[in-house]
Amino acid sequence: MNYDFIKIDDNKQYGEIRYDKTLKNLSISNIGELFLSDFLLGGSIDEQNNIEIIGAFGEGMKLAILALCRLEKDVIIISSKKIYSFRIKEDINFIKKSIPQKCLHYKIGEYYDNDCIDKVKVIIQNINENEWANEIDHFLWLLGNDIEIYTSVDKNNKYLGQIIYEDYLKSKIFVKGIFVQEISEDKKHEVPGFNTVLKLDRDRNCIQDREELKTIISKIMSGTLNKNIDYIKHVQENTNETFVRTEYGFEKTEEKANGIYCKSELKNLVKDIINCLESKTLNIIDYYELKKRLEKDGFDLLWNEMNSRPENKNKQPGYNTSRIDNFIKNKKLPENFYPYYKVGYDLFYLLENSSLYIDIDTKFGKYAEKTEDVVPKNEYKIAIKNICSIIQSKLNSFNEDKIKFKKFGKIDENLCFKHNEIIYFSSCKLEEELNEEWKFWIFVKILNICEIKIEDSYSLFSKSIK
Repeated sequence: MNYDFIKIDDNKQYGEIRYDKTLKNLSISNIGELFLSDFLLGGSIDEQNNIEIIGAFGEGMKLAILALCRLEKDVIIISSKKIYSFRIKEDINFIKKSIPQKCLHYKIGEYYDNDCIDKVKVIIQNINENEWANEIDHFLWLLGNDIEIYTSVDKNNKYLGQIIYEDYLKSKIFVKGIFVQEISEDKKHEVPGFNTVLKLDRDRNCIQDREELKTIISKIMSGTLNKNIDYIKHVQENTNETFVRTEYGFEKTEEKANGIYCKSELKNLVKDIINCLESKTLNIIDYYELKKRLEKDGFDLLWNEMNSRPENKNKQPGYNTSRIDNFIKNKKLPENFYPYYKVGYDLFYLLENSSLYIDIDTKFGKYAEKTEDVVPKNEYKIAIKNICSIIQSKLNSFNEDKIKFKKFGKIDENLCFKHNEIIYFSSCKLEEELNEEWKFWIFVKILNICEIKIEDSYSLFSKSIK
């Protein structure tokens, strides 16, 4: 059976690749013309500035022909009514130690075939079936439409690259559809494959800039996640909505078709992001790029995936855990006031953007809002009013309504903090005798928390309350 591939883009055929196992011929053709000057000299400089062209130096095709001829594969090129045939033979013009050296030779002849008009056709002969089969996995466009591959686009529908979910293609990097290298040799932490647009080294087998690779992969992951966010939500929440597969992933449909395309591993994309951010051996994601590009729901998906683990259920992510522990201890809160699980900074940097994330200060503020108010005696109210009038001279919007006393129980008696423009005090101080020392204490606390700097604050305070 012959391999047959025709690439169609925008309903227009640009090229074709055919393999005939009987003739052992591989033919590759595309629209355009091959001019002798461009081919035999250094190539077209336009290659360097055209993102659609794989080459850059104008030497790849000549070196490829040389390599094929060394492997005893005959090469023929047909273009512009010309046929070029290549072979390696001894040349008496190049002598080394009295022995003619082998060189690449070519012949040019006339060729007329209506099938080759406005085309460049390359024919490689003597390719056996096993050789061809071994090369197919190195070229995405030869793998057919059944592989798990999704095109990633940004918010402006600009192409970013592709993410590939197929077992035998995991951890592989493709550049413009051609296999280049493995992401990692650590098979314990496999990630999807990626098809990118990147600069390669001169031999086309290594990516020049790993940081650029991290940026591109992050863009692809965020673009794919954004595009398929409804589908991934469905998988996490197990709803009854129906999705259909498209070129870019999954989209909701009103039709009651076959439901979700269950074979897809795209549902593991969120797990892969977390895995990359947690694993020290897979430093392939630029978490800053992810944070910048992920849509709001994407952060919630990351959160839900973390909380789906039994040991993490309903817990907050913690990065600076010592600060959280000290917060709970200093305010004499119960140890389970803010249960958290420890995550690395990279992952925390994303999780803190989730609408489900509540930092400990905010949680404590919400706790204070729900705690019972304590109404001070009249002499306390007068003192507070006098104190607020002093501060108002520095902060116009400040008044006694901004101060609340709360029945915090065993919470630190020196507690004073600001939440939602309200300053909260522990009611413990209300049990003390009202004196100038106490009034000065609350005055200074408010100054500090409002970040108001007043020189000689004690003198100013003493004059104002007389």
